[in-house]
Amino acid sequence: MRSSRYTTIPNHPGDMSEGTLRAILKQANISPNDFLDSE
Repeated sequence: MRSSRYTTIPNHPGDMSEGTLRAILKQANISPNDFLDSE
């Protein structure tokens, strides 16, 4: 089932800060461990 929720991912040169990545994962309801374990 699809959700009407969305998360904006910034597109800029260089690495994304850890805080930004954590905020994106939190908005997407994905744990850091699930993100790291994904393929």
